[in-house]
Amino acid sequence: MNGDWKVARPIIDQHEGIARAAITRNWETTLHIAVAAKHTRFVKNLLTRMERDDLALKNQSNNTALCFAAASGIKEIAKMMVDMNPDLPQVGSGP
Repeated sequence: MNGDWKVARPIIDQHEGIARAAITRNWETTLHIAVAAKHTRFVKNLLTRMERDDLALKNQSNNTALCFAAASGIKEIAKMMVDMNPDLPQVGSGP
Protein backbone atom coordinates (compact mmCIF):
# COMPACT_ATOMS: atom_id res chain seq x y z
CA MET A 1 0.00 0.00 0.00
CA ASN A 2 1.44 3.32 -1.02
CA GLY A 3 -1.20 5.51 0.62
CA ASP A 4 -2.58 6.98 -2.62
CA TRP A 5 -6.11 8.02 -1.67
CA LYS A 6 -6.83 9.31 -5.19
CA VAL A 7 -6.40 5.76 -6.50
CA ALA A 8 -8.14 4.01 -3.61
CA ARG A 9 -11.16 6.31 -3.22
CA PRO A 10 -13.01 5.30 -6.42
CA ILE A 11 -12.53 1.62 -5.60
CA ILE A 12 -13.76 2.07 -2.03
CA ASP A 13 -16.69 4.21 -3.18
CA GLN A 14 -17.68 1.75 -5.91
CA HIS A 15 -17.57 -1.38 -3.74
CA GLU A 16 -19.73 -0.86 -0.68
CA GLY A 17 -18.32 -2.69 2.31
CA ILE A 18 -14.82 -3.12 0.94
CA ALA A 19 -13.40 -0.89 3.68
CA ARG A 20 -14.72 -3.42 6.21
CA ALA A 21 -13.68 -6.55 4.34
CA ALA A 22 -10.77 -8.75 5.36
CA ILE A 23 -8.27 -8.35 2.51
CA THR A 24 -5.33 -10.45 3.72
CA ARG A 25 -5.01 -14.08 4.70
CA ASN A 26 -4.65 -12.86 8.31
CA TRP A 27 -8.02 -11.08 8.04
CA GLU A 28 -6.62 -7.55 8.09
CA THR A 29 -8.90 -4.84 6.75
CA THR A 30 -7.86 -1.85 4.68
CA LEU A 31 -7.79 0.07 7.96
CA HIS A 32 -5.36 -2.41 9.57
CA ILE A 33 -3.04 -2.12 6.58
CA ALA A 34 -3.22 1.68 6.34
CA VAL A 35 -2.58 2.08 10.07
CA ALA A 36 0.35 -0.35 10.02
CA ALA A 37 1.81 1.56 7.05
CA LYS A 38 1.45 4.82 9.04
CA HIS A 39 -0.55 6.52 6.28
CA THR A 40 -2.26 9.12 8.46
CA ARG A 41 -4.03 11.03 5.68
CA PHE A 42 -5.27 7.79 4.10
CA VAL A 43 -6.62 6.62 7.46
CA LYS A 44 -8.37 9.96 7.98
CA ASN A 45 -10.10 9.66 4.60
CA LEU A 46 -10.92 5.99 5.11
CA LEU A 47 -12.58 6.68 8.46
CA THR A 48 -15.11 8.92 6.69
CA ARG A 49 -16.24 5.81 4.77
CA MET A 50 -16.57 3.61 7.86
CA GLU A 51 -19.06 3.17 10.68
CA ARG A 52 -18.13 3.45 14.34
CA ASP A 53 -18.31 -0.31 14.93
CA ASP A 54 -16.10 -1.04 11.90
CA LEU A 55 -13.14 0.18 13.92
CA ALA A 56 -13.57 -2.79 16.28
CA LEU A 57 -13.02 -5.37 13.52
CA LYS A 58 -10.24 -7.78 14.44
CA ASN A 59 -7.70 -9.69 12.42
CA GLN A 60 -6.96 -13.40 12.84
CA SER A 61 -4.71 -12.61 15.83
CA ASN A 62 -7.65 -10.85 17.51
CA ASN A 63 -6.13 -7.36 17.07
CA THR A 64 -7.98 -4.23 16.03
CA ALA A 65 -6.37 -1.55 13.88
CA LEU A 66 -6.03 0.48 17.10
CA CYS A 67 -3.59 -2.18 18.33
CA PHE A 68 -1.54 -1.52 15.19
CA ALA A 69 -1.67 2.23 15.85
CA ALA A 70 -0.48 1.72 19.42
CA ALA A 71 2.32 -0.59 18.29
CA SER A 72 3.49 1.87 15.65
CA GLY A 73 3.34 4.83 18.04
CA ILE A 74 1.30 7.03 15.71
CA LYS A 75 -0.74 8.97 18.27
CA GLU A 76 -2.61 11.02 15.66
CA ILE A 77 -4.07 7.88 14.08
CA ALA A 78 -4.97 6.40 17.46
CA LYS A 79 -6.67 9.64 18.48
CA MET A 80 -8.75 9.79 15.28
CA MET A 81 -9.90 6.23 15.87
CA VAL A 82 -10.77 6.72 19.54
CA ASP A 83 -12.53 10.01 18.76
CA MET A 84 -14.75 8.09 16.34
CA ASN A 85 -15.29 5.13 18.68
CA PRO A 86 -14.59 5.97 22.34
CA ASP A 87 -15.21 2.33 23.33
CA LEU A 88 -12.40 1.08 21.10
CA PRO A 89 -9.70 0.93 23.82
CA GLN A 90 -11.89 -1.51 25.77
CA VAL A 91 -12.19 -3.94 22.85
CA GLY A 92 -10.11 -6.98 23.75
CA SER A 93 -7.07 -7.90 21.69
CA GLY A 94 -4.40 -10.53 21.39
CA PRO A 95 -4.63 -14.28 21.95
